[in-house]
Amino acid sequence: MKKIVNKTKKQGFTLIETMIAITIMLIAVVAPMSLAQDGITAARLAQDQIVAFYLAQEGVEVVRNMRDYNKINNQDQLFGRLDSDCKVELVNLTAPGCIIDATVAAGDYFWTQRCSASSGCPVIRSNTEKYTYNLVDPAFTPTKYTREIRVWYVEDPDRKDVKVQVVVTWPFQQSTRSYTLHENLLEW
Repeated sequence: MKKIVNKTKKQGFTLIETMIAITIMLIAVVAPMSLAQDGITAARLAQDQIVAFYLAQEGVEVVRNMRDYNKINNQDQLFGRLDSDCKVELVNLTAPGCIIDATVAAGDYFWTQRCSASSGCPVIRSNTEKYTYNLVDPAFTPTKYTREIRVWYVEDPDRKDVKVQVVVTWPFQQSTRSYTLHENLLEW
């Protein structure tokens, strides 16, 4: 008579099953973490772009203010010191522009200075309440933003209309980001 031998099968996972389970768990854990990191990076970039937009808009508003001041006070030059510090020629729009500090008065105008052709414009400083180029007060620490303002006359026989270009740049991760704002200002 034949004996039937019951061979019991040992229960357990094979190496391949274990590797597949580990892979699935890694995907389930790493994917949400990667998405969260991408969200944090996007939020940081959005915050930087908002600050850059406001710094560029401030640059245009300061130029507009200087134009209005000169017009109201019957100044000869439509843009006053901007003609010497910030004006570039239409044929050379890559020439260095200027910086304008709306927090510092220089006579009847805001403080202006042409940017260096070799080193560019200095970084803007902040004390968490306002942005300035103040180098004296230690409460103002350097930010990552630079702002360059260029003004040029639109080709016009009367040379009364100008184009204002404000470029705000900042480092972001391993690259440099920038925001450029163009505005046409007309003599009124």
